[in-house]
Amino acid sequence: MSLSGGTQTVLAGDASTRIDPSVAVDADFVYFATGDPSNVSGVQPAPMNVSRVAKSGGPVTPLFPAMDIGIDQVLVDGEEVFFHQAPADIFAVPKTGGAPRHVWHGVEIERRGVHVDAHDLYFSVTVPQGDISLPGHHFIVRVARTATFP
Repeated sequence: MSLSGGTQTVLAGDASTRIDPSVAVDADFVYFATGDPSNVSGVQPAPMNVSRVAKSGGPVTPLFPAMDIGIDQVLVDGEEVFFHQAPADIFAVPKTGGAPRHVWHGVEIERRGVHVDAHDLYFSVTVPQGDISLPGHHFIVRVARTATFP
């Protein structure tokens, strides 16, 4: 239901109920993670993908076939949809669908921590030292949106 008490419109079913932001919007579409909502933390692989539906309603379109991944966060820019695969990967896929492109892989990305602007992705990481993260081991990372991880 809307905040003003108006009627609600269900645009899609099978949307994953995640702890982290798994819905992103642009001018025409709503993009969302789909798949196994029992994997709430996103750290165990589960058959998931990213789908889209028009803001006005209509068919749900998967952007790529479901993969055994845990999607924690979905972001959108002018041309692509980015998603964070927990714990340490970022992928991009064209808004119209296609094969996901591996943008970044490294140490664990802080939850809900990926942001995008016109040129780059930004996120924070922690490099653990033993069992406890020590001060001075937290970093802000910038990666070009167009990057490809081998």
